[in-house]
Amino acid sequence: MELYKEGQRLLERQRFQFPSTWLYSDNVEGEWSAFSDIIHRKDSSIQTQVASLQMKVISEDKVVESRTGELLTEWEKEKPVEVCYMPHFIDPGALHPEFVLTGCSAMYRVGQKNRTCLSVDNSEMVSGKKTCVLCQKF
Repeated sequence: MELYKEGQRLLERQRFQFPSTWLYSDNVEGEWSAFSDIIHRKDSSIQTQVASLQMKVISEDKVVESRTGELLTEWEKEKPVEVCYMPHFIDPGALHPEFVLTGCSAMYRVGQKNRTCLSVDNSEMVSGKKTCVLCQKF
């Protein structure tokens, strides 16, 4: 901006006739100031939205953690431990927990991407080690 002003002053000292479409440095500086104000307002608006999105990601992480905990508890209670079960009486989800955990795994991966995009610190992450290891396998 200073270089533009200096160039304009030099041309004025040399009595240069500026064309009618010339953008004077005062006008350019005023437009730049207005543009900077607009950008500053947009940035502050975005920062408030980022904070709310970060809180939403943390709450969704809690939901994934609780859902995964429920699935693990349910699996521990209902997994087949005896060989005498007839195959047609067994719930297919009980035989293949990966079918049940696929949904949780997808939610976990989406949460990971959201935390990365929004720069959510891993110390704010609720998910325990079991959830991380379990969901990464599927």
